[in-house]
Amino acid sequence: ELSSKSPMALPPAVLTGVVDGALSSAEDWLRRGGHVDARGPEHTWRKCTLLMAASLSGNDMIARLLLEHRASVDLVDSQGGTALMAACLKGDGPTISALVAAGASLDVQNADGFSALIYASLYGHSDGVRALVDAGASVDLQDARLRTALLYTCRRGHAPAARLLLEAGARTDLCEGDQQRTALQWAAENGHTGLVSLLETHAITPLVRAADDADAAAGADGAPPAADLLLHQRVRIVGLSARPQLNGRIGTVTTYDSRSGRYGIQLDDGDRRWAQNAWKKVACVAKNLQLVTDAPGAAP
Repeated sequence: ELSSKSPMALPPAVLTGVVDGALSSAEDWLRRGGHVDARGPEHTWRKCTLLMAASLSGNDMIARLLLEHRASVDLVDSQGGTALMAACLKGDGPTISALVAAGASLDVQNADGFSALIYASLYGHSDGVRALVDAGASVDLQDARLRTALLYTCRRGHAPAARLLLEAGARTDLCEGDQQRTALQWAAENGHTGLVSLLETHAITPLVRAADDADAAAGADGAPPAADLLLHQRVRIVGLSARPQLNGRIGTVTTYDSRSGRYGIQLDDGDRRWAQNAWKKVACVAKNLQLVTDAPGAAP
């Protein structure tokens, strides 16, 4: 059970020594009879435990020592943070593995909605992402701003971590709360071309299969996929007669108006960057949209 309670105060000097990686600081504290789950002061250390400090140190020997003395892995600080979150922020693979092996809760979220996996993904710590994913951490948890681990990797260009998340089944269609961008949109806007290709490979192929299945079930040869299958996906505009200059242009479906039956398309600019002042919007019915399954690029 998660708890913010602990039996006694922990001197800041001991915490500082542990964060600095001094194994002797933890050993001396325990030798003097100090409680393994003691906490630092609220105003400077947010009621951090010794194990949380050890997880920030990058020295897994300290964490292992504390775990041997039965340190509680799931205590939380005053902001809801855990030792596992601290280890993932630091990116220390051995400490993360030790905490996971000790039974640390994987999907706890702090006051900002961050989980351990979100921290590891935010900073591109691939070893941490792999350890958490392999242990069964939820890949699609959203923080207070509705951002997922995948969204953070794509904003910052952490391709190896993003690949691990995608292989674990992370959803590519989730949008953050502030600007309603998907992982694909963030990767493209920030110029992470390798991530764009990776995301399209993972996002589009299953969509095409799902759309084909839906069409077959409906018995409508060549019929467009259902509305929810097109949202947030990459499409090419085809068959327009009123604005033929748009045919062949590629963009992302961002909205659907059920009254008009039209999709809102965010068109790419010429060099595949999503510069905010260069975005152009068009509206099309489904018959004028094709799912993009080939490599992204400008219209021929």
